[in-house]
Amino acid sequence: MSETSSFACECADLTCTAMMDLRLSEYEAVRSQPNQFAVLPGHVYPDVEEVVAEHDRYVIVSKLGVAAEIAEKTYPRA
Repeated sequence: MSETSSFACECADLTCTAMMDLRLSEYEAVRSQPNQFAVLPGHVYPDVEEVVAEHDRYVIVSKLGVAAEIAEKTYPRA
């Protein structure tokens, strides 16, 4: 397994401070899309995000509604 780094959970809970270990290539693949984020299992909020893919250590979600609009407008890689 490649070396991992710690990343903050990107769930909709603004008070969440949980960290998750991902390989840089995993995180880069998730964030290659403006509206996709990595969250911990159990940190999915179906009212504002939908599951794109599930992995053993993390879940990829796509934000919905206003959250999706904000993600698109503030995407740092555009």
